[in-house]
Amino acid sequence: MLHPTAQVAVRTPLPVPRTSPASLFLSSEGAASTCHNDNSHGLVWQVQGVKTFHSYHNPDKHLSPEAAVLGETTAEDPPPHDEAQRQSVTMQPGDQLWSHALTPHWVTTESPLALSITLSHGGLSRRGRYADRELALRDHWDKNPAEAWSLDLGHTRY
Repeated sequence: MLHPTAQVAVRTPLPVPRTSPASLFLSSEGAASTCHNDNSHGLVWQVQGVKTFHSYHNPDKHLSPEAAVLGETTAEDPPPHDEAQRQSVTMQPGDQLWSHALTPHWVTTESPLALSITLSHGGLSRRGRYADRELALRDHWDKNPAEAWSLDLGHTRY
């Protein structure tokens, strides 16, 4: 049985760097993730229950790409901010949401039980150009090759 405010992440083995066929997130009412960012882009699919995905209208005002690469996001609660700067999306069963790599965010659960699946992938580009946050990650890894591909699971509490 889950603790009343538990959130559990079940990850499949990572067969290819920065990709995961699926991460399952099962949580109970009142559960909240840490404020964090992921090194991969993610397509979140809400399967059961209700969750709210919180981020910012302009993430760069709250966390530079370089700070995100270093994991300066992770905290139990988001830093103080004006709620008008927050972008919150409440997800019902069947809803999907795209989360860009290195975007600070946190998730809360509003239903007795909620299940979501995240399909993650890194290295996506549009018309041959990577997003700024992807470029910051690649630049950091070029300068610190021992850290490449190893940071995704370094700042979780699950």
